[in-house]
Amino acid sequence: MNHQKTFIVIALLFTWLFSISSVFAQEDSLQRHRPYGVVNRNYSSLNYISIRIGAGLQKDFYSEAGVAFQMRNFGCTGYFSRSYYTALEVIPNFQLNESQSRNVYGIKTGVEVNAMLLALALEAKYQTDFSKNAFVITPKIGLGVFGDVLLYYGYNFSTRQNKERVFPFISNHQFSLIFNVHEDFLGIR
Repeated sequence: MNHQKTFIVIALLFTWLFSISSVFAQEDSLQRHRPYGVVNRNYSSLNYISIRIGAGLQKDFYSEAGVAFQMRNFGCTGYFSRSYYTALEVIPNFQLNESQSRNVYGIKTGVEVNAMLLALALEAKYQTDFSKNAFVITPKIGLGVFGDVLLYYGYNFSTRQNKERVFPFISNHQFSLIFNVHEDFLGIR
């Protein structure tokens, strides 16, 4: 099986898995409720299916687009959000040599949490230019607002045994700005 078919199969598998998990975890996103045993009327819990868009730098520019299932909890002590996401990533290659100038495409899945201003994330991604491929794990730390706007620093760990970079124009260091856009984006409704 060539790399292009492998990429398409993995993309379809992630999309299918995310769709199934969203169906089982879905709840009316506008309904506010109290969990069992909570008497505080200021507590609320909201769930959203969000459009995820982002851009960043990892030596060169990259962009991503996907979907996220986001759970937000608000209470008298602050807020907490958790998101499960899958996205497609595009990393343009701006090398001068035309024979080596191939864009890298990736499919990623991950989880992120945001409590007060602290944001943490862990993602796994498969990257390919349809002649070479790589599987990368990226832990991230940064700042977030309601889990809707997130600014991250991440470090790409290659799963290759020799730790050699498959794509030399992609750095191990990653800076990204992510938006999870839904009907109550930043509490504006």
